[in-house]
Amino acid sequence: MSTLFFGIFLAIVGSASNNFGLVLQKKVVNEVSPDARDKRFFRTLAKRPLWLLGIFMQIGISSACLLLAQYHIGPTLVPGLQGVGLIVLAIGSVRINNETLEKPEIVGILLLILATALVGVCELEIEVSKFDFQQTWFFRNAMVFTGIISTIFILLELTQRRSGFYIKSILLSLISGFMYALSDFWTSPLVGTIGGVFKGEANWTEWSLFLMACVLLISSNILAIGKTQMAFKYGPASILIPLRHVPSLVAPVFVYFFVYSMTAPKNYSLWFFLVSIVLITISSYLLGRREEQFMKSEEAAVSERMGRGSHELYL
Repeated sequence: MSTLFFGIFLAIVGSASNNFGLVLQKKVVNEVSPDARDKRFFRTLAKRPLWLLGIFMQIGISSACLLLAQYHIGPTLVPGLQGVGLIVLAIGSVRINNETLEKPEIVGILLLILATALVGVCELEIEVSKFDFQQTWFFRNAMVFTGIISTIFILLELTQRRSGFYIKSILLSLISGFMYALSDFWTSPLVGTIGGVFKGEANWTEWSLFLMACVLLISSNILAIGKTQMAFKYGPASILIPLRHVPSLVAPVFVYFFVYSMTAPKNYSLWFFLVSIVLITISSYLLGRREEQFMKSEEAAVSERMGRGSHELYL
């Protein structure tokens, strides 16, 4: 139980650190003078300790905490717990823009807190540190899961190329979500096999998992980021952001029961987890407007630096 709560704590800290780092970076960007934005933007940012702290929190602290969280509680619980970061982003955006939280956003924050509590109670953790990745059945299941996600990716990609703008934005957002789901899954095999690989004790199964994890983590994250930005060109972020979260929230159920072949520790575990998914999705929608505003202000700053008109911002 102590491992469970420690892993939950790490996941929450990692997500909060990632979004707080974004807030700090945005605060510094807002303070940069128009002249500096045009001529020496990144040099100006690099001289600001607060901006550097934001980068460190987003890339350093967040990545370390999320990797350790995966090590302790596995790929099932971490994706849902990362939704807590939306609270930090919403409050940080309010402070930056001197605004107040609206009632829907307060409801969204409360739903996220309730969802986080349910994630902890359901106890669907996978202790990667104790799992034997040398088992061939796990390798087979991992390949099947990856194959299914890859097939879905191909089908959605082919369909979006023949679709209108609004449907295209939805499909691109879903593609991004499935790529994040693939990334979330392969983080655990990477963490679970890296020790044996560097000690020279890994067998061919562990080596195969390790190499595949390295390739798929890099490629899936690049695709996820790229497809997300493409989706924002065709549709509203307030809809696409929560939609993007759905695949990465639902996939852990299949990972837990079918890939890792685990059984629910309690009769209510699965139901609590499913309810938490619904609550996180609703809260993402309620907080999506605030994230959309935050992202638009970032895009506006980029447009200003590049001398482009506001008509080129995504809808």
